[in-house]
Amino acid sequence: TGDTLAGILRAVQSCIIAVIIAIGYSITIIMLEGYFPTIEPPVFEQWQRWLFEGLSSIIGTIGFALIFKISLKKLPIVAIGGLITYIFYACVIYLAPGNELLATFAASIFMALYSEICARVFRAPTVVFLFPCAIPIVPGGALYRSMYNLLQGNTPEFLRNISITGQVILGIALGLSVATVLWGIISFIIHKITEK
Repeated sequence: TGDTLAGILRAVQSCIIAVIIAIGYSITIIMLEGYFPTIEPPVFEQWQRWLFEGLSSIIGTIGFALIFKISLKKLPIVAIGGLITYIFYACVIYLAPGNELLATFAASIFMALYSEICARVFRAPTVVFLFPCAIPIVPGGALYRSMYNLLQGNTPEFLRNISITGQVILGIALGLSVATVLWGIISFIIHKITEK
């Protein structure tokens, strides 16, 4: 329980830092608005976007794994978990566009079960795998756009983006809760089978 509590505190600390960075970045953008020309983002085809986002999820997962001081031999396992978590999310968004709650719910269930299995196989706390694998579905972009639109005074866009942020957070919480119950049932069944 000590490792779990320490992991939760580090996750809360990371979220607070993310909010501070988003607010600081938004203030900087507002202060420098008009000083730099607007650059149009490149237009990607769907497969290019998925490839870019998949690679980004691997890099982000590894980056947070390094911040949490996860051993180098566990990095490939964590990176695969982050990629598959993103794939679950992307597939649900593709099949049900705009349904952030369902997408993060499905991805969170996978992520939690994957982390539980890895924790047993590699004899490490579940949070070692869980937190880095969650990075691809953390609502950083929506949180940034929420803060930016709040500071700009654009209330409709702020409300839209804060709603997306809330849906993602709720999806993650519900997914982790369901996965915890599922893992308890699976563990009970495995224990009963091996007991005989």
